[in-house]
Amino acid sequence: MEDSGPSTVNSLLETEELGHSVKIYQQKGGHRGWKCNYCSEKNLCASDLNMNTHLALTCQKVPLNVKQDCLQNFLAPNKRKKIEHDIASGLQPQPPDRKALSNNWLNYETTHITIMIKKELQNEENLTLALDSWTSNREYFYFAFIIITSDKKQYVYSIKDYSRKSHTAIFTVDEIEKVLVDIGINKFSAVVSDGASAMSLAKKYILDKYPKILLV
Repeated sequence: MEDSGPSTVNSLLETEELGHSVKIYQQKGGHRGWKCNYCSEKNLCASDLNMNTHLALTCQKVPLNVKQDCLQNFLAPNKRKKIEHDIASGLQPQPPDRKALSNNWLNYETTHITIMIKKELQNEENLTLALDSWTSNREYFYFAFIIITSDKKQYVYSIKDYSRKSHTAIFTVDEIEKVLVDIGINKFSAVVSDGASAMSLAKKYILDKYPKILLV
């Protein structure tokens, strides 16, 4: 589908702060889509929420300062202030509904924590990436990426649901490399994991590409 030029809309998608981050294009039938200027990913349904979530949380090529700008555009901070004000005033607060909680509040908190972690790791060296995986009682497969500093501080970088993914060595390498690149390859000195066959092969690929990283 070819871009037909930016449309004219009055929304967050065209604010001065974030307008350089996405390109809005018109589709057949009058629907709007957007394309990320950092990773070229397209979304066929343009909305402030999915654009902001992509830039702040999903896209690993977005600079940290842009992620911080996006953080301010979630509705959660203002809603939280109102709830806190109502509680302090003795009023009955109106809690967020299920949709707002899952889309806005959780994305805001996740982005906020991710930015804090990246800031704290900016000047760190000799980091270790620890990998852990497990299967829940309902047969969901989860994968945790934990970053450990030289003074033993631990940061949960992410926990992902890979239940619908094929857990091959190539897939595992790609996921590990995303974390290494996002934080900074040169900051890591080791990758630690269990001895699963796919993981062992994945670590071998990592060693071939990044021989300075110790594999445990």
